[in-house]
Amino acid sequence: MTAGVGRGQSRKRGQGKGKLAERQGIGMEQAFGALRGCARSHSRRLSDVVRAFIADSERLAGPGL
Repeated sequence: MTAGVGRGQSRKRGQGKGKLAERQGIGMEQAFGALRGCARSHSRRLSDVVRAFIADSERLAGPGL
């Protein structure tokens, strides 16, 4: 487990990466990079972006996303 990240957050992050990877046909690392990039570019916490993406209330901006 990553320092400072609870099991629930880590599980959600994995779900978000999996959902994005499946939708876009990309790898897990690339999906994580896209989620992290979205969070950074909007000055938001990664966990908040992932939660919204899983709930289908967050659209990621970028080519093919």
